[in-house]
Amino acid sequence: MGALVALAAALAWAGLDALRKHLSTRVPALALALALMLGQVPIFAVMAAVDGGAMRSSAYLVPGSLVALTNAAASLLFLGSVRRAPLSVTIPLLSLTPVLSALIAWPLLGEVPTARASLGIGLVVGGALLLSLARRAERGRDVRLGALMMVGVATLWSLTGALDKLALRSADISFHATYQMALGALALAGVLAL
Repeated sequence: MGALVALAAALAWAGLDALRKHLSTRVPALALALALMLGQVPIFAVMAAVDGGAMRSSAYLVPGSLVALTNAAASLLFLGSVRRAPLSVTIPLLSLTPVLSALIAWPLLGEVPTARASLGIGLVVGGALLLSLARRAERGRDVRLGALMMVGVATLWSLTGALDKLALRSADISFHATYQMALGALALAGVLAL
């Protein structure tokens, strides 16, 4: 059953990636990122209302707010990346996210990677480099910029793992999800209004 759920999730994410690429050529990145975040707010708000999700301490505010703003920035970079470069170039770069997450968790959370995890990190980095080298023919300026933007996404998403962990010490997950999407949408709406 777990394998089927994982397969369904993978297919859903692949479909979402293709949809975001399609939409990014027709809708400005800022408006699309705002719509994607706003669309999630009611869903998470209902979840928070049903399970009584709440912030348990003001210690939540700094890491929770940083996660929201980091996710908003990552969403903009993601949309810009997939608009400029093929998914076959950009999406494999997201494999750097767990690598960077492990490296960021070390100083922020004191979580030291095991020898096995370090080996895995090395293999992922090697694989990402091999994929990158294999696509040298597609190295126009836009493709390079798109790839660089996706490395930025991987870096920002890596930060969110450690920040999520810090935030969830002081809030329920349904509150956290609602707060992330609402604050991220508010930040994007503010930028859009400028």
